[in-house]
Amino acid sequence: MSNNKGTYLLFLEVKEDITIEIGSLENNHFQESNYIYVGSALSPGRFKKRLDRHKRKEKKIF
Repeated sequence: MSNNKGTYLLFLEVKEDITIEIGSLENNHFQESNYIYVGSALSPGRFKKRLDRHKRKEKKIF
């Protein structure tokens, strides 16, 4: 368990090989597997906003 306030882990299950565009990283290939994304949401209420963003298919690229 982390002592960092607002740190979270997002567990992802990729059920088939997939290629997706990730911001400026362009196309990335992910094999069927399990993945863990580590993120941070330090301000109050930010955690829910970060999770909502992860669930959206359309999002602004920074």
